Amino acid sequence: MNKTWKMLLLSGTCACVPGIALAATPTAATSYWAGPYVGGQIGLNDASADGLDSQVSLTVGPHAGYNVALPLRALGQYSPLIVGADVFADFNGQSTHSRLGSAGSRVAFGSNVYGAEVLAGLPLGAQHQIMPYAKMGFGIVIPTGDRNGTGANFRIGFGAEYRLRSNVGVTGEYIHQDGGSITSNNFTVGVNYHFGT
Repeated sequence: MNKTWKMLLLSGTCACVPGIALAATPTAATSYWAGPYVGGQIGLNDASADGLDSQVSLTVGPHAGYNVALPLRALGQYSPLIVGADVFADFNGQSTHSRLGSAGSRVAFGSNVYGAEVLAGLPLGAQHQIMPYAKMGFGIVIPTGDRNGTGANFRIGFGAEYRLRSNVGVTGEYIHQDGGSITSNNFTVGVNYHFGT
């Protein structure tokens, strides 16, 4: 690499590093997203199992977690990066499934899922009132109905939370999990109450 390219790379690095850095001073909006929270969600569970077709049932569940705000400064503006963890329970209702390739043979099952997740999100908007986020976690799947055999596996998903008031937000979320012999896709809406404000 000749001297000219070295000088260009050095100049670019010096120009970029001050633009994105950890900020010592959090914004006022940071206080909403940081700290403990509790919430619940309701929605649809699209589930299938080995040898059975996919069916939809109701899903409900509570969760509780804690977030930490890492204030970032990008292009002269502060924007908190939110990282956190939660514990949850999903109660997926039973639905009747047909055996693939076997007409007239039907099985009814649901599942209860318990586990923990980590979250990373970036609040957006003039007041940082909406936060898209990604989740990854681990859940223990306990079948109900005609299925048996507890399973456990990783889960992954994404969603967004919109701040309605100083300590209340609404969420929309998608989570996918392969838990042993049961595969679930949950589409939910929910409400969170934040204690950090």
